[in-house]
Amino acid sequence: MHQPISELTRAMSAGSVKAIEEFYREYFPQIYRTARRITGRDESFGLDVVQEAMLRILRCIKPMENQQHLDAWLDLVVKSTAYDLLKAEARRQKREQTAAHCRQLAVGMESATVACDEEANERLVWLRQQLSQFDPELAQMIDLRYQQSWTLDRMAVFLGLSIATVDGRLRRAINRLKKAAMSQGAFEEITTSIPGYPCEAIRPAINGGGSYDR
Repeated sequence: MHQPISELTRAMSAGSVKAIEEFYREYFPQIYRTARRITGRDESFGLDVVQEAMLRILRCIKPMENQQHLDAWLDLVVKSTAYDLLKAEARRQKREQTAAHCRQLAVGMESATVACDEEANERLVWLRQQLSQFDPELAQMIDLRYQQSWTLDRMAVFLGLSIATVDGRLRRAINRLKKAAMSQGAFEEITTSIPGYPCEAIRPAINGGGSYDR
């Protein structure tokens, strides 16, 4: 039986792990739908909004008396988070475009292409080595997600898991790769423009965005 809103929010504000887990299970779909509706973007961006919104909710939640007050507050948090991430993405894209233009001016297109291919191949080899160390179940999830482009919904049904569980396991795998890249100094940034790249949706998550497409 679900806790009354007043008890749930009071327990969350007190740091109850059990209450936080219950909230995540119950409100993940609602927050995700709101994020997609507000941004009009794909699952990748929607999940980024959910992740950041959940962090803000856990930091700021106070005891609330009823469902109406909670829903209104959640809507406000998700909207604020979505707008912040949209603005941050726009700034990042502008910086990347400027940097790309400067690089093109500094080197010839032919030499730049050769260098990029060699670097991308090194990164591809590194990623394959890392993925070979994953347990078979997680490797299967990664294959379904990134090689076969399955949606979270389809994976959840096939694996008999909830969407939140699939999302959580994939995010932990992303964080594992990110930590490995940072600790080993494997590379500063991962590019995935190679045709047939086995995990091309992993790049933005390793680089700090935590995103991947549904």
